[in-house]
Amino acid sequence: MALSDHLRAKDWTFTGTSRVAQRRNEFALYVLIGSLGMFFFAALLGYVLIRLHALRVGDKVPPIELPWILWVSTAFAVVGSGFLWRALRSVRRERQDLFRPQLVAAFLLGAAFCVTQTIGLSFVLRDHLAVMRARPPAPAATEQPPQRPTIIVPPLGGLPQGLPSNPAPMADYPVRTRPEMTLHLEGLLFVLILLHALHFVAGMIALTIVTRRGLAGRYDHEYHGGVRLCALYWRFLDVVWIALFGTFLLTT
Repeated sequence: MALSDHLRAKDWTFTGTSRVAQRRNEFALYVLIGSLGMFFFAALLGYVLIRLHALRVGDKVPPIELPWILWVSTAFAVVGSGFLWRALRSVRRERQDLFRPQLVAAFLLGAAFCVTQTIGLSFVLRDHLAVMRARPPAPAATEQPPQRPTIIVPPLGGLPQGLPSNPAPMADYPVRTRPEMTLHLEGLLFVLILLHALHFVAGMIALTIVTRRGLAGRYDHEYHGGVRLCALYWRFLDVVWIALFGTFLLTT
């Protein structure tokens, strides 16, 4: 193979052609995963805290009904990620006969994961929104908060004539209490599902590109950074989905 053909066969898009470039891109992926993970888990923590607050104040929060297809999608995610890591080990050993079938298997399982996730999470969101919207509205408050009297701030030259020289202290004025707020979970649940959907759509796009390049022979034992980055991202997807699925299981 000529040098120009050899260079064109390499994966310039994902990792470049040097170990320094591979480490740089891997570090960038770790930063991206850390940022996405902190944002997602913060939203997940907010969902749990708001739900606990709603239960503490006596609000009726319906449980989340999980369809059986989400269990199937979990299996697809774990097994597909396992095939992707097997493909990475195979290409490191220059086992192209094992690498390509394992990469195709990971792609098919990833596609099945995306399809089953879309179906299952659409059922979860639809049923939860229907139950939340069917709740009776909260009764409106009839008692009006007390009105604050006018507070006169004396000028620097002293009080004007005709006004009392000793106005009432601030402690004597009534304090308006904050009205009770009803916390709803529909919006936050939608945000969680939307974030997770964006995560696995991005992972599926990356897996599609890596599979196409792998079948074209652009990975070998020296240049396989794209496969490693994709495997790391799909492992992150596994962790995110298991955390989200486990939270839904605990709130059923």
